[in-house]
Amino acid sequence: MSFQPLIPLSGIPGWRILERTQPIQQKAFDNDPQIKRDVEYFKTNIGKVKSAADLVADRRLLNVALGAFGLEGEIDKKAFVRKILEGGTDDLNSLANRLTGSGIKEFAQTFGFGNAAGSQIGKPGFAEKMVANYKTRAFETAVGNSNNDIRLAMNFKREITELSNASLRRAYEEAPQVKTEVAYFAANIGKALTADALVADRRLLTIALGAFGLGGEIGKTDYLRAVLKGGTEMAGSLANVSTTPGIKEFVAAFGYGDKAGAQTNKPDFAVKIGADYKNRSFETLLADAKKFIPQALDFKRELAALSKSDATSWYRVIGSKPLRSVFETALNLPKELVKLDVDRQRLAVMEGARKLTGSDKITAFDDPRNMEKLINRFLVMSQIRESAASSSSANTALTLLQNMRSNGQGLSNLFASRT
Repeated sequence: MSFQPLIPLSGIPGWRILERTQPIQQKAFDNDPQIKRDVEYFKTNIGKVKSAADLVADRRLLNVALGAFGLEGEIDKKAFVRKILEGGTDDLNSLANRLTGSGIKEFAQTFGFGNAAGSQIGKPGFAEKMVANYKTRAFETAVGNSNNDIRLAMNFKREITELSNASLRRAYEEAPQVKTEVAYFAANIGKALTADALVADRRLLTIALGAFGLGGEIGKTDYLRAVLKGGTEMAGSLANVSTTPGIKEFVAAFGYGDKAGAQTNKPDFAVKIGADYKNRSFETLLADAKKFIPQALDFKRELAALSKSDATSWYRVIGSKPLRSVFETALNLPKELVKLDVDRQRLAVMEGARKLTGSDKITAFDDPRNMEKLINRFLVMSQIRESAASSSSANTALTLLQNMRSNGQGLSNLFASRT
């Protein structure tokens, strides 16, 4: 790889420089010939993968897939990776759910080979999302080659945001309105055996369109009726000539205009569409909220209040070596903390976060001020610890030199007395 990120200073000054220059440096990094080759190969070939075995068999695809989750170190463990993928995450006792390594569960869940909904590779935007994650992670790794503390700070900022969003997602999915609409869809979609029946029921249609990111099309009932009835098997069908992202996938999934007919009463159809709807609608909700600052922070706080417990997110922090490292250093927690049981570790980290931010919720770090405060403390404490270690080493070296000098004088006197 020819391009390496430039981090001319350490600590907070280095962090500030990276924050200011990251968009430019990331763009230069993304244009590195090796990165571009890996990305293009992934985009071109990932759609051909039909199983976990296919993915594991292609090292170039697997490199990007694992790298997108920070798991590039697992690339030679083919049997392990395949077992993780094929076990999925639907079963609470699956290998992916039992392992605490950061990124493993998300990796298995994202590809979906072992889940009821099946492979997610064909979903709109799948390849683009994987590539974006891969570039981000690869850039972090490259930064770490110059300054590991700054890499940890970058990793922390990204992961803590992801954890916060995961906590909000759980709260969102438990919200009464969401549960009611998804339950209605599950109970009634099997009866919608024609395009007319689906379009006639606005509640069903809302979930159906939302699952494919097409919520804005709900008022175009005549068009939706026509596009569904036209199917996807004819090259000139409305779905095939449409330039609207998600339309073709929407029509193919429901199958009204294709030879196989309606898919709405097939096993797991409602579960799959319901899950896709929750994912898409949550992402849209967050995106909309972020347009209104500072209202976005108020929205997230209120949504987080719906969550019964933030404990799961803190367990994820404890289980993630980079996240735990940043928290322990920033909060000046003792190294012996890792020897305690996980509940005591969690409580110690939560208490430290509360003292720093005034809250023991993961969502406290949605506030950029809290995020910046913790990262600054991490970088300062890292430098203090490094300086202390260097000082200790210097003192040890000085003592050794003094002893050598003292011993040297004694030997000189001894030789002098014998001559």
